[in-house]
Amino acid sequence: MCVLTSLTVHWVECLISSIIMWNFCKSLRYDTRRISASFLIANDTLNEHRYKCAGIAGSGFGEKGGDENSFTYNVIQREDLFQANPKLRKIWNKFETMAASKSDDEKELLTFERTFMWNLLQIFKQTLADVDDESNEVGIDGIHFLERCLQLFIDLEALLTTRRFFNAILHASNILVNCTLSSLITAEVGSLFCQLVTMLKFYSRFEIDDVTGEPLTHNQMSEMHYNHVIKLQKAAFKYFRESMSDFYLLNVTAVDTRKALVKQFSSMSESELYKFAEYLHLVPPQEFDLDVSSSYEKNYLIEMITSRCERRINQLQQLNEQPLYPTEKVIWDENLVPYDQYNGEGVLALNKLNIQFLTFHDYLLRNFNLFQMESTYEIRQDIEDAIFRLKPWAHESNPNETVWGGWARMALPLVFFLYYIIIFEIDFFISMLVDLLSSLASISSFQIVEVGKPLIAVVKADLTISLPKRADIRAEWEGLRKHDVCFLICCRSKASVGTKYNITKPFKEQIDVTLVRGCEIEGMLDSEGKVIEEYAAYEKKTVLEGLTRKFRVWLDENQYRLDTEGQQEDAIDNIYYSFNLLIRRDPKTNNFKAVLATIRQLLNTEFVVPDWLHDLILGYGEPNAAHYKSMNTAVPTVDFCDTFLSYKHLISSFPNTKITGTVTTDENLAPPFRFTFYSSKKL
Repeated sequence: MCVLTSLTVHWVECLISSIIMWNFCKSLRYDTRRISASFLIANDTLNEHRYKCAGIAGSGFGEKGGDENSFTYNVIQREDLFQANPKLRKIWNKFETMAASKSDDEKELLTFERTFMWNLLQIFKQTLADVDDESNEVGIDGIHFLERCLQLFIDLEALLTTRRFFNAILHASNILVNCTLSSLITAEVGSLFCQLVTMLKFYSRFEIDDVTGEPLTHNQMSEMHYNHVIKLQKAAFKYFRESMSDFYLLNVTAVDTRKALVKQFSSMSESELYKFAEYLHLVPPQEFDLDVSSSYEKNYLIEMITSRCERRINQLQQLNEQPLYPTEKVIWDENLVPYDQYNGEGVLALNKLNIQFLTFHDYLLRNFNLFQMESTYEIRQDIEDAIFRLKPWAHESNPNETVWGGWARMALPLVFFLYYIIIFEIDFFISMLVDLLSSLASISSFQIVEVGKPLIAVVKADLTISLPKRADIRAEWEGLRKHDVCFLICCRSKASVGTKYNITKPFKEQIDVTLVRGCEIEGMLDSEGKVIEEYAAYEKKTVLEGLTRKFRVWLDENQYRLDTEGQQEDAIDNIYYSFNLLIRRDPKTNNFKAVLATIRQLLNTEFVVPDWLHDLILGYGEPNAAHYKSMNTAVPTVDFCDTFLSYKHLISSFPNTKITGTVTTDENLAPPFRFTFYSSKKL
């Protein structure tokens, strides 16, 4: 363990100041800038230098670091921030008073540090523009620099001490608008960039009060959103009272979707859009420069207004609608789930378990995402191992069919499946009944929930497999219990029969897995298509003959909804009727779904954490404050009942502690015992 002395801390802080100055050298290459950004990321996570990083992160909001327009524009937004949070004005005035007492050299250094983050955001925007410009040869180093900067911005947003001012600077710079409109976000090389932008957007809109650190409820976030839309409608009433009467007279829910906003503003000119943005304090005032509106493109203004006023996504609702099983897109995404060869040089679009968290929702959500990615890594290993052992080859005469040249203990090919058209009638007062013919692999039942919830509540499938002849492996497959998790795979191989696979080479370069969907065992079916009771008496259990077995499984209803949204019937068939492999996992390590469901249930619970534990879990305050001796509300007398067997047992349980009984002779003390604890001061 490394212990930092005060001299070491001072040396590191001086090094941080030197690096941020060095970072603005125009001749500096992008790979060198990326290294300096990595240094700031590493030091932002250290508690000893956090206040240094907090000062750099945005205490200079409104500082004159650019032209006169941007300075005036920043001051206007700063005043909006002070009106919304009066406490910030006191902090700002105190900081200004402290800065005024500095010497000229100290003021110059302080000004540089206070404008550092704003200037870094401008460098980021310029680099992004150079990357999008095909005439500039920025190279991959420029993209890596952008990714490191996004990682730094995410870390600053995810920490309350740096978030307080940086979040305002982030929104003032409109950096998310530049990222959204860039061509890099849709390019193949920008997949990681897109994921990082999504994370940054999530934390920039996180449900928390940036000043007090109190979590905001759904109603509070909705009220803030309504205020933004109402202000936009007031601008329409002020400038376009006759032409936009339909817009400012409608309720908020009729105009706050992205589609409605883009449609409304697409027919307007740049000057008209600029009036809206100016009214919302998103751009510099027009009065300072008559030509300032010409520097903003139409798409940029539309995206700026839309991002500010569009309907926010409920984080909890989004989590509840997220599938718990990983799909093929996540399993083989190395930006989310890296292989063992990852050396730490690149950026991963993953949350960090820092020593501090924003709220309990943030704490649980990070654990949810990281545990999901960790489970996905193990699932990928199991899938690749099983498929390599099965040796999938392309059929010689039928290219759409896969033959298996090997065998695997944890995987079996599906015999075949049969598709049936599902006809159902929606009724919001009774359950929907679907009668299907027995099939070998088909969706067999649905269930409707209440109004306002997702339509599909339960999706089931009946699968048929042929068991191996070995008795021990056959017993393992027949021993699949209720709630065991398996995976349905669609594996298509282009390799000819007899091809040998190399397990040391990348899996995706050799075998094509087009679909992966998770399922949960409900039970094995008897000859009549009924689920065999798992805990039925031995003499009452159905004896099945042959090697063919049918299982009924639950599919993830959220995943099914995502697969069927906006899809034609034929496209749905290609997803759910193309599986040709069933993979099971070791029951000892296959509890990820239950853990994820538990964390999600906790996120949906209005849990109350004691005050003495609240700050400790989130990483604030002193850890010793949670000790019972430091608590003012601690109960001095505790009844231990029959915890201790005898007086000797009691003495041995509290070594180096003076124990005084209520009677004169200690040998007469007998359980049960009741303790009254006194501090050393009282004694």
